Amino acid sequence: MQFKRLKKSKIFCIDPQRVNFCEEYSSFCFDKTGTLTEDGLSVLCVIPASSSTFLAPSTQAHSIKPERFLQALATCHEITTINGEFIGDPLDIEMFKFTGWGFEECDELNPLASFVSAIVCSPQNQDEGDIEDDGNPKEIGIIR
Repeated sequence: MQFKRLKKSKIFCIDPQRVNFCEEYSSFCFDKTGTLTEDGLSVLCVIPASSSTFLAPSTQAHSIKPERFLQALATCHEITTINGEFIGDPLDIEMFKFTGWGFEECDELNPLASFVSAIVCSPQNQDEGDIEDDGNPKEIGIIR
């Protein structure tokens, strides 16, 4: 039955067994790398969803609502830096760059280094939602 509904919407699945799992998800991330046409990745936009409905695409990170979604994009990755260059999964790197947030690794002199691998902080010129009450950008530690 679900295959007929998907087909009417011009959605085709190459692994039909996965269709049954889809009802358990509220978010989807699509990775179209363009490997046949170009070298490298880029984030075009983020399309948030609410109440099972897609909202307008956000082409600028600071316009993404709710704010916790943007914070998830800035923190849910396994990137690191070596000599100022991001190292890690290319999709993670491009996703983080899209946020516009800063990235600072915790060195062994930092008292947080035993449990925080890095700190990300929102840009100073973001909407007020990304700025703390004292006017400083938000900082979030990435736990090891």
